[in-house]
Amino acid sequence: MILYRSAKSFAAARAIAADKIAGGADLRFVDADGAVAVEPALAAIAPHIAGAVHAPGEEVGDPFRFCQGAAAALAAAGGDICCRTAITRIEADGTRPAVVSGDGARLAADRIILCAGVASAGLARTIGVRLPILPMKGYSITAPPGPAAPTVSVTDAANRVVFARLAGRMRIAGLADLGQRDPAVDPARLAALIAGARAALPDAADYGAAGPGWAGLRPMTPDSLPITCPIAPGVIANTGHGALGWTYAAGSAERVAALVAAC
Repeated sequence: MILYRSAKSFAAARAIAADKIAGGADLRFVDADGAVAVEPALAAIAPHIAGAVHAPGEEVGDPFRFCQGAAAALAAAGGDICCRTAITRIEADGTRPAVVSGDGARLAADRIILCAGVASAGLARTIGVRLPILPMKGYSITAPPGPAAPTVSVTDAANRVVFARLAGRMRIAGLADLGQRDPAVDPARLAALIAGARAALPDAADYGAAGPGWAGLRPMTPDSLPITCPIAPGVIANTGHGALGWTYAAGSAERVAALVAAC
């Protein structure tokens, strides 16, 4: 559910949502009372809700558990995962493309899928390809649920913060710092996220018991759409997903698999 705190912002959201509905999305417009009916934890801030867009068919999941499951499926299919392996360049000028690691090891393959997040742009340059990707730094915290923790995923549009219930934890994410290339957690920006979350839903989490916080660099494209296409012989890009990497993951993988099969 996405909350809007002014009639103007809610009206703009309705106009955008109308296009999505025309494309088959199940989106419902509710007033403050309707929002509270869906998520009772919003009762305390109901006077400040001008309206909300509710997507009853959407769900919340844990990306870490998803990745663990994907890794297990890959291993079961006979695949290998090489962690902590720095790739310095791609070679695509021979009969088979290859990646080269920092220690000079070369691994050739029938196809290479470039899905290295913000590092994709640098690796693409090694084969003479420019990918329009810039990092957008975002933050999140994980804290114990508060006395009024929502069970529905809630995005407060005005405060630019997202609340997601993951089992016995509250995951709270937000902020967008364009062009930041340092993945380290900035204490001042983390404090800003917590302040925004408190302002949005003061009882959603035990903010004082939050963990150390996390920051990540989202690979943004100018139009916010991912790049899923061949960029060199035997090399296919699957990158530029911005803040929706996991949301787009399965659909992008299906598209890239079709490209691999067609090559």
